[in-house]
Amino acid sequence: MESMLGGSKFFIILVDFQVDSESISVGKAAIGSLLGGIGYFYGQSKIALSRTLNFREHVDYVSYWPAELYTAVPSRSFFPRGFLWDEGFHQLLIWRWDIRISLDIIGHWLDLMNIDGWIPREQILGTEAL
Repeated sequence: MESMLGGSKFFIILVDFQVDSESISVGKAAIGSLLGGIGYFYGQSKIALSRTLNFREHVDYVSYWPAELYTAVPSRSFFPRGFLWDEGFHQLLIWRWDIRISLDIIGHWLDLMNIDGWIPREQILGTEAL
C-alpha cells in the first residue's frame, strides 16, 4: 500500500491549496510524529474517589479492571498515556490516513466505558505510562 504522505491523498489536498514545499515538509513531519505517537498500553486504571467516600472508607482510589488501550499520545516522552479529549483531535487526521486504525483506536476507548457510561478522561495503564 502506497504511503498516504508520498503521493496520494494528503499531497493532492495540499497541492489543491497551492501549499509551498516547506509547508508540505513541516506537515509531513507533523503527521509522522502523530502516527509515531500511536501506542498500545495494558494495565489497570486507578480512579480517584470523591472526598466524601475517601473520608468514610479511608481509600484514595479504586482500581478498574485490567484493560488495553490502543491510542495516540500527545507526547511520547512527557505524556505516554491516552487522553480522551486529545484522541478526538488525533482522529481528525488518523482516519484520513487509515480508517481501520482509527476505528480500532475508537473501539479501544469505548471498551473503557464503565457500567454508568463514563470513560475516564486520562488513561495511565502499565509501567510505560508512569
